[in-house]
Amino acid sequence: KSLKWWRKLFFWGMEMCIVNSYVLYTPVKKINNEKPMSHLKFVKLLVDQLVGNFRQYSTSRDSIYTPNTEGRLNNHLHIIRSGTKEDCAVCSNRKIPGERRQTHYFCDTCIEKPRLHIGDCFERYRTLDDYKM
Repeated sequence: KSLKWWRKLFFWGMEMCIVNSYVLYTPVKKINNEKPMSHLKFVKLLVDQLVGNFRQYSTSRDSIYTPNTEGRLNNHLHIIRSGTKEDCAVCSNRKIPGERRQTHYFCDTCIEKPRLHIGDCFERYRTLDDYKM
């Protein structure tokens, strides 16, 4: 944990630079009798300008993947294995703070190798079309 202290320091410094630049931006706009944009719009515009044309779009299996519901919902034996900790396909939701749940277990039989908690999440994934909680 102590090896990544520099990351916190770097991102804190970046955040301070962004806030300070917004603090300098607002009075200049007011002097010119223009309405300054919100902090969120300012940050988004800044990120777009910094990133420019360097965005790389993923062509990995995840981005073009469509779930195989037929294999998921059949009554064949599904093998559960343990691996690295990742988000549960059923109960984890990164969009809502505090709703991210991770598990070591995954279904080795399914093509997409979904991470699933043993018990309710596994059963829900295997039996329901709309399995997300």
